[in-house]
Amino acid sequence: MLNKVQIRKSNATVMEEMQAWFRDCLGCVAGRREFLLGRYMITVLDDIDTGTGVLDTYREFRRHALAYEKVACLLIFNNPELYAGSGCTALDAISYLARQIAPLAHEHPERLIRGGSVHQRHALKCPVTGALTIFDDFDAIAFCPQADDRDDPLYDPLMAAPYPCINISSDVFGFSMFARDRFLHRYNRDIFGAPADDALRRHLTECAALWQKIAARTIRNYIAMTDTTLCPTYLSEDERYWIANHQDPAFAESEKRAYRHEMPVTYTPQIIERWMCRMEGRSDGPVRAVTTRPGESL
Repeated sequence: MLNKVQIRKSNATVMEEMQAWFRDCLGCVAGRREFLLGRYMITVLDDIDTGTGVLDTYREFRRHALAYEKVACLLIFNNPELYAGSGCTALDAISYLARQIAPLAHEHPERLIRGGSVHQRHALKCPVTGALTIFDDFDAIAFCPQADDRDDPLYDPLMAAPYPCINISSDVFGFSMFARDRFLHRYNRDIFGAPADDALRRHLTECAALWQKIAARTIRNYIAMTDTTLCPTYLSEDERYWIANHQDPAFAESEKRAYRHEMPVTYTPQIIERWMCRMEGRSDGPVRAVTTRPGESL
């Protein structure tokens, strides 16, 4: 790749610009909410990092997640060769990011840029039931500034950020924290000990409806910032599915094609039933959280 000479910015400057982007430009409504609540763990790493920074940051994130202090983690890589306008491509950027995430991955970097996934399993106390729960969907996803370039073959604004970075989060854990937050706000006490009655079910159902609205608003935000003639991005008329030019939760993709994904309305009822079953005492021991299905190729 023929890169233009770029002056390295300080990590502090990169952090300031990313924080401003989260606050003012991020299309993901749930992500912005967590950022404003101070529950997004954001770290800037130098491009010369040997992998210890990735591992150390991830371990710190796990400790914070156990205490409900953090919900998502963002690893930003301060590599001038991959700055916007450097002359590199999105493929260059995701190839670099695949090598950086290698300490957490079970697949080779070459596989990761071809639709491979980086799943992390967390055993956490469920924010709703208080029961030890296995969350399988803490997925790592690559983002880069080149994804916002209409002339790049991998143009996809949903995968764009001001600097190359990797996001690690769980949709199911995020929804669980959302339900817990709203209960705390409404009743000024934790949801763990709440009776498993109709009032609790109504609360959880209301949270699911709001989570669906948040997801729909997120997709509409991305539709507004995308040239859909180059990158198909749509929300189905009944809002049960969204279509994007990538598969969620693939780490990255070197070839683009359209996929259909489930919206929360299709899977939150199952999550609520799992919660109610636990809180009614109909299940015990560690449980596995509901996971969302990968997108289906169109």
